[in-house]
Amino acid sequence: MSGVVFENVSKSFGEQVVLEDFSMKVESGRGKVILGAGGSGKSTVLKMVPGLIIPDSGSVFIEDREISSLKEDEMMPYRSRIGMVFQEGALFDSLSVAENVAYRLREHTTLSEKSIEETVLEALGFVGLEKTALQMPSDLSGGMRRRVAIARAMVGNPKIILYDEPTAGLDPITGRSICNLVMRLRDLRGITSLLVTNDLDTARILGS
Repeated sequence: MSGVVFENVSKSFGEQVVLEDFSMKVESGRGKVILGAGGSGKSTVLKMVPGLIIPDSGSVFIEDREISSLKEDEMMPYRSRIGMVFQEGALFDSLSVAENVAYRLREHTTLSEKSIEETVLEALGFVGLEKTALQMPSDLSGGMRRRVAIARAMVGNPKIILYDEPTAGLDPITGRSICNLVMRLRDLRGITSLLVTNDLDTARILGS
């Protein structure tokens, strides 16, 4: 089964053509890296996967279901299968690390508080940050904030995780640790991953 497929997708914003006849296939449980400079359409590709941006032409498929023409309420079941790691982490500054990771579970599931707590601690353990649960994002380094963002994206057992420049602004060693986490999630949990970056080292590590 295919995880994410783009077929002849084009998108313009006004007179600016961002994507033209773009096609790509990411098999389920595999990963793909899109390398390009700023403004080359990388983030637009990511935003089309959960239906946040609709192509002008062409089709986007998630797990073999064409989603480009779905209405907003029809997209919700597919969005629930997608995790997102934003550039810079995009954590809620007013919430603790544990509350950031739990946010999606509290908003979109009916899990008990005990189940949420166990899931959060498991996710933080996976990224090596179980001891930071009660800390605030402002207490963490840039690399630690990205790891929390990955923990937040992986809760709820998503089938797909999208990564928007997850190593931007990090030193090479920290960036490598983030790449290792991306690969562990892909290989150990079978999560389809789509990552965009303008960093050659990141692309080289994840493409190896």
